[in-house]
Amino acid sequence: MLVTIFAASAFILALSLVFQVIERRVRSRRFASLELKPNCLLTRYPIVFVSGPRTVFRIFEHWNSVPLYLREHGYEVYVIEPSGTRREQRTASVLSAVQSLGRCHLIADGSLEEDLENIASLRPLGVASFTVVKTPDRKRYDVARESSISARDLKPSLVDVFMIQGSAGGGWMNTTRLVLLMAHNFLIQRRSQFVHPFETAEVSIGSFGSEARFLDLAIRLAERDVSGSTE
Repeated sequence: MLVTIFAASAFILALSLVFQVIERRVRSRRFASLELKPNCLLTRYPIVFVSGPRTVFRIFEHWNSVPLYLREHGYEVYVIEPSGTRREQRTASVLSAVQSLGRCHLIADGSLEEDLENIASLRPLGVASFTVVKTPDRKRYDVARESSISARDLKPSLVDVFMIQGSAGGGWMNTTRLVLLMAHNFLIQRRSQFVHPFETAEVSIGSFGSEARFLDLAIRLAERDVSGSTE
């Protein structure tokens, strides 16, 4: 029995790794047909994405094609991978990376919202803005966390929220991506840290439809830079 379970687990992990390698190549080839959106307002400061932890179900990019898509449009984009298992360690590693980059816009997905709030509470001088990408669908992931929060624990948010939503496209690749993400969420992550597929552009929606929503966020940050420079 144990041998059978071990063999099945090894087979599933092998399929997962093979699929992720194939998927990475497919994502890269998509950019051969990329049509750039003209006249995008660029940010004054770099955009920095904070990644969640890598696992066997997510061994490559946490943000999928989003950083490359924004770079193709002329934005200066970096990705930070926090180190450490405790929040204090992750916060310290992010702050260290931000200090080396200089002033920037910091972005995280909903699974890292508490980490971003913690970083924002320290008010680091090198961060021009804090943004968490969330979706209305996230409420079904946050039931456990919400049930443990009382009214007196609620504090004003120091982080801007960029709402993103949509419906997953069809096809076997999207289905497989979602299955792997579900495995990642339920087997690896704590319930309050579930990664949502729309918040990290996990699924493909049309021709770069997922990534285009992050372009809207980048343009909004660029507008913020312009208005801030005139004060």
